Amino acid sequence: MHPRSVDFEIPRHQAMDKIKITSLGGLGQTGALNCMLYETSDSAIIVDCGVAFADNKLPGANVIIPDFDFLNPVIEKLKAVFLTHGHEDHVGALPYLLKKIPLPVYATAFTRGIVHDKLEEFKLKDIKVRDLCYDTVTRIDDVSIEPIFVNHSIMDAAALIISAADVSVLHCSDFKIDLSPPENRAIDLARFKRLGKEGLDLLMLDSTNVMNKGHTNSELEVRANLLDLFTKTDGRIIACLFSSNTFRLQSLFECARITGRKVAMTGRSLRDYFRIASSLGRIDVSGVDIYDVEEMDDFPDGEILVITTGSQAEPRSVLSRMSRNMFRPFRIKEGDTVVMSSRMIPGNEGRIWELLNNLSLLGARVIHQPLADFIHASGHAKEDELREIIRIVRPRYFIPIHGEHRSLKRHAEVASEEGVKKKNCFVVLDGESLTLSKKGLFLTEQKEVGRKFISENPQYTITPAALRKRSKMAWNGLVTVSLIYHNATSRVADSVRVSSEGIFGGDVEIEALDALSGMLRALIKKQSNAERDKLEKFVTIEVRHFYKTHYQIRPEVVVLVHEVA
Repeated sequence: MHPRSVDFEIPRHQAMDKIKITSLGGLGQTGALNCMLYETSDSAIIVDCGVAFADNKLPGANVIIPDFDFLNPVIEKLKAVFLTHGHEDHVGALPYLLKKIPLPVYATAFTRGIVHDKLEEFKLKDIKVRDLCYDTVTRIDDVSIEPIFVNHSIMDAAALIISAADVSVLHCSDFKIDLSPPENRAIDLARFKRLGKEGLDLLMLDSTNVMNKGHTNSELEVRANLLDLFTKTDGRIIACLFSSNTFRLQSLFECARITGRKVAMTGRSLRDYFRIASSLGRIDVSGVDIYDVEEMDDFPDGEILVITTGSQAEPRSVLSRMSRNMFRPFRIKEGDTVVMSSRMIPGNEGRIWELLNNLSLLGARVIHQPLADFIHASGHAKEDELREIIRIVRPRYFIPIHGEHRSLKRHAEVASEEGVKKKNCFVVLDGESLTLSKKGLFLTEQKEVGRKFISENPQYTITPAALRKRSKMAWNGLVTVSLIYHNATSRVADSVRVSSEGIFGGDVEIEALDALSGMLRALIKKQSNAERDKLEKFVTIEVRHFYKTHYQIRPEVVVLVHEVA
């Protein structure tokens, strides 16, 4: 079926002769900060607006977002945000953008539910969330956007055909080709083929799994494998999944129904996604008994299924707390089976292995990737699927997106092998702008895209300077010096007080503080007239020099000067 065309109230103007494309995030990293800016002379739209999850190198930071000050030069012509799907690396930064620039948001049904929850959490009441419908073209000034249905590990994902200036771009974000998909709806390859026949100027394609040859397996295969595992397991089952994967959740419900297990769901995000899917009539729990996790002790072990979150060993997640025996409603015990129906996101391997080991120490049998590939299906196309898309749409130009730099380079090679001219395959990074016209695709500008760091309270940001101090304190500790300064005599009192946290502990730390106190008192006695403005800097330098000379460390130093008359 050919798409119908719908015009919104924004008037359409004369098209310019090029589209400018700039990535604010998502190029050179996997599963993080996906955000793309498309501009013409009259208008600009943003495709996706995601976060990256901070690691332990950024103490106290929860997520990272693009610095949206980058958009200031185009803020007057920004018209809308279009979302390809609802994963956090594509929608998590949306509230921070909308607080700065209150734009209308276009999204498919399941993604709209996620957006509404975020707007409510951040108390953003005046944002318009509009339907993004498959087989329908949305026109925003001189730009046309048409979504194409694709399979992914979350409901209602879309690739976008973006047309302006007599050129077309296929922005194909996270996807897979699943020919036996859940909900019986497969990727719309017919529309991809028509696009190839119409003539496509630029293909931008997900690179996450390009290093993996072959074809991704289907969710229905995973469901069959999980059912086989359930029928062979006598004790309690604790299944962990990505909370947004409502297809996997449905598979677990099916396994529970067939094997007669009672179900409890834990984790706020899991319950939220379940609620959104249920409100759309997209999840079936008929024949499944659902209880609170506190009620599981009322049933025999062989009748229990607990579905939980925390596949990446996030410190406050339910599974992480279970692994440390700190989740009071449910304790892991000998004979339990923990099924990790998920994958390890690069960068999280260390803490995940620690979590799995802790679960084993508590007596659980742990089934996980890569030892058990049959219990998870990726949402990202592997090499054979990527090749198929490139062959079908036959683009004039190719830009790999969403992946580490080595993945982007490999994807460009794959495109070249499939017939795209090598000189027409561009590997670009965040902040680099390209212009596309009938004359060609050209790299035209390069700017730095900054980052902002969000604390565990999502309403507050942490500055880079504060993070540097936190890291320094984490590595080398903190020393505090307290002085009394007499304004009348310009002298410092002899009663210097020093304390430290996280240096060495024990006798060594006490001895260091005694030596430091003695050194500072001796220095202060030599200061007949101390200048208040220079005192703090002078003491800071001396304390740093003391620890560097004697202990080869560089603690963070705080000097408190108390002024008296």
